[in-house]
Amino acid sequence: MVFAGWVFPSSKSRSGHVEGVQQYYAAITEAGGAKFWFHGLRNSFITVAERELMLPISLTKRLVNHARPADVTEGYAADWTVEQLREPAQRVADRIDGQVCSHSALI
Repeated sequence: MVFAGWVFPSSKSRSGHVEGVQQYYAAITEAGGAKFWFHGLRNSFITVAERELMLPISLTKRLVNHARPADVTEGYAADWTVEQLREPAQRVADRIDGQVCSHSALI
């Protein structure tokens, strides 16, 4: 059973999403020539969102599904809908894609 909504769905796992990805770290690291771990992708996403695109911290936290603090104001600000999240998430993805493409042109 595959559940809709997963970034990496899988019909082979009971959870409905890909699991046990750590087994691929060494091969990806070797192929890419730099240490790789999936949490690094999340770190990169946050860095681009906050430092390059200057997205509000409350929005960035919601985009990466970080827990909301107990701050009342932050709680109101972080009440984003999926539709409101779609455009800023795409902006971050486009920026990362642009960086990857410009870097690969140098190789």
